[in-house]
Amino acid sequence: MPTIRNRFYPLQDIDEHQVISLFSTLQTGLGGVLVKIVTGAANPQNADGWSNAPVGAAVANAISYRYETKMKVTPTVSGDTSYNALGLTLLSTLEYDENGIPLRYNDERAREIGAVRSGETVPIVTKATIIGIWGQYIDQSLGNVQPGNLVVISNSGNGLLAAVDPNNATNFSTSGTANGPTFRYNSTQVVGKWLTSLPTATNTGLQNEFGYGTANAQGGYALFQFDTNI
Repeated sequence: MPTIRNRFYPLQDIDEHQVISLFSTLQTGLGGVLVKIVTGAANPQNADGWSNAPVGAAVANAISYRYETKMKVTPTVSGDTSYNALGLTLLSTLEYDENGIPLRYNDERAREIGAVRSGETVPIVTKATIIGIWGQYIDQSLGNVQPGNLVVISNSGNGLLAAVDPNNATNFSTSGTANGPTFRYNSTQVVGKWLTSLPTATNTGLQNEFGYGTANAQGGYALFQFDTNI
């Protein structure tokens, strides 16, 4: 059974001019994560680019620091809006492949599995005519994935997308809190619309990159239009 290295289904219609390559991620993980720019002192713009982490083992009286992209992004969290969100990461950020082999020693292997190493620039798409995502990574607590429903920034965090029915006024209520059961979305959290539904079987699709069996299946896929540009 093949494996996947990100949250995306392979079908994509993306203009390269809608891809930003200026940032690296603070965390490691699979691609297809909705991210926002880290602001403040934690995100310097004029640093020299050298980290204080050696490429391999730390050896006395020897320096082999890794070079990194200092401007950082991090997954969106509850309450973030389309103004916060930059886009979706197109590649994974990983330190090891599925066999536990360090990618910092193997450029070719990193390219094979569609990954960059920690600190390396990750391409981020801000707008896509059509893009697909596996159902496992869609928050459906307040709506089904189906044509006509909206793609919003999930209040569950972790850079997830959610499905919301725009015809249900209660979905856009201002009552409740981010952690309460009555919390709803608002129009500033909309980042697209769904173009297809998900399969009825919840365990269809390819297996997770680091898991096996139906418990880790991707739940089919859905296509959507996506836009965080303002």
